[in-house]
Amino acid sequence: MALHVILDLYGRYALSYNISNTETSEAVVETFNRAFKVEPDAHPMVHTDRGSAYCSGMFNDYLTGKNCRHSMSHPGHPWENSPMERWWNDFKLIWLQNHDRPKNLTELDQLVKEAVDYFNTKRAYTSRNGLTAEQFRSQTA
Repeated sequence: MALHVILDLYGRYALSYNISNTETSEAVVETFNRAFKVEPDAHPMVHTDRGSAYCSGMFNDYLTGKNCRHSMSHPGHPWENSPMERWWNDFKLIWLQNHDRPKNLTELDQLVKEAVDYFNTKRAYTSRNGLTAEQFRSQTA
């Protein structure tokens, strides 16, 4: 299984997620389609690692069609993607370690949905002045 998450760097707010059998270009595009439903007028710079789905022509053509710029981490420089890596670290250490392992895809989807809600609306960070990602993000509106 592959879990794809789109993170808005401002406040580290998870815009969307998608669970797929493997990491494919189609699954990544679907995750971005979900994010653009949340932010339909966005034309962001998109930063990714160098996974095959993110290097594909299909994905890059998709971003071009959405008027987005694509940035990728340099090989051997994982810190360039540190906000997303931090989110994954929190997801694994704070969320997954404190919940039962899902027995099926339905349970996995529910577990991820609850985690995204938790990290977006309930967990406050000192780096955001004690605000949740949602509260921090809404300050700009």
